[in-house]
Parts: sequence; structure tokens; C-alpha cells
Amino acid sequence: MSLNALPGCSPNGSEGVDAFFVPDFTEVDNNVTIHVSPQLAREDWSALVFHFPGMDHVGHTGGPESPYMVPKQQEMDFIIREIYTAIESQPHLSSTLFVVAGDHGMNQQGSHGGSSAGEISPGMLLISPDLKSLRSDRKAPSAPRGTGFDFYSVIKQPDIVPTLAGLLGFRIPSKSVGLFMPQLLSLWEDPSDRVRLVLENAHELLNVRGHHVDHPYHITLQRIEDRIVSDPSSTEALSELYQVNLLDVHYPSD
Repeated sequence: MSLNALPGCSPNGSEGVDAFFVPDFTEVDNNVTIHVSPQLAREDWSALVFHFPGMDHVGHTGGPESPYMVPKQQEMDFIIREIYTAIESQPHLSSTLFVVAGDHGMNQQGSHGGSSAGEISPGMLLISPDLKSLRSDRKAPSAPRGTGFDFYSVIKQPDIVPTLAGLLGFRIPSKSVGLFMPQLLSLWEDPSDRVRLVLENAHELLNVRGHHVDHPYHITLQRIEDRIVSDPSSTEALSELYQVNLLDVHYPSD
């Protein structure tokens, strides 16, 4: 599928496999796994994507209670451990951001596309040695809590884009309507860098909304920017910026 979507692109070690053969729980995943270590050892890439469809296939075939689900999860745990061990031990990977994400969840029948909590609440992990400074005393949930899902925090899907852009040092893409995750702002030791990042987020939201100069959002943003000019590290400005962005994203007005 990916090779067909990128005609003329033939990355090192590429080989075509059928990822849409749902009864297959292992072949494609195994084919991806054998390339993990060799690709991590290379230094000629800036981004790697490893796609493991096996868990999706298990879900579609037998649902989340399938006897194949736990072994598949344990297999993925092993892969995550292998990648993180490489990041910690190989110097050229020391600044790597490792993102583990599912593109969707599933309901009790193993399907998706609806609006149940299981379908619209996929997990995402941001993993890096650089994130150890954010470590808290919270333990990872080892079992479901009641009938719900237990997460460290919950974000909206559009927030992934500005968050990854900020962490990787990219400009926030135009038309982005998400918010940078505030839990990660403390990674920037200099308060002025935090203000700069959230201010960039604010300007992208302003561009997307197309607010005119006398719109309350535009006026408020200008007032905050005037304060930042005199105090680039203002924690009050940072807090107000984030609240203004939050209101504009979740309660936008014309």
C-alpha cells in the first residue's frame, strides 16, 4: 500500500507485502520486525515509520477479548523495548522522539468507525530519554478501571500536530487547529522559549480563523504580545496565551 502511494520511491530494504489480508496476524508484523534493528542502526534517515497491522487484524477477527490479543500485545511490548533500548544505547539516536500510536480503537466486536469510547480513544505514547524530566509518581495503568479507559491525560486529535511540531523543532503547519500539550512546556527551561512556542500556536490559530483586526481574539492577542515585548519570559502572559488559545479552539466565535 505505502509503496503504491509513493511511486518512484524505493527505500533501502523495501519489499511489498499485503497488509490488508486480515486473517494474517504474523507475517507482515514479522516482516516489519526483522527490519527494525538494521534500520535503527543506519544514520541516513530523519524519520522512520514502522507499521504493525497484526493487532488490528486480531481485533477484526476476534475482538478485543480474542485469545490472540494478549500475545500480540506482548509482542508489541517487546518491539517497543527493543527500539527504546537502541535509543538509549546508540549515540546517533540520543535525540530521537519515539511515538507509539494507534490510528483507531475498536468496539467489543472488533470493529471501528463508530463513536463508542473504545473506538475513539486510541492510546499514544511519546517516548524519549529527554522526557525523563517530566517523570511523575503516577504509575502506568496495568488494568482497566471499571468500564472506562485510564490515561495519563487526554488530548484532542488535532493537538498531536502542533505538539509533534514543537517537540521536533518544526514550524506548526498552516491550517493546524490544535494546541500544543501544556504538560510538555516545562521541557523548555527558558520561559521565553515557552512563550514563543505558545505564541506561534496562537498566530496559527489566528490565521486559520481569519479573525479581523477588531475581533476580540485578535485584540487580546495583540495586548498579550505588547506585554511580551517588555517581558519575554512573562509567566502571566504564557498562562493567558494558553487560555485564549483554548477558548478559540474549543469555543470559537465568528
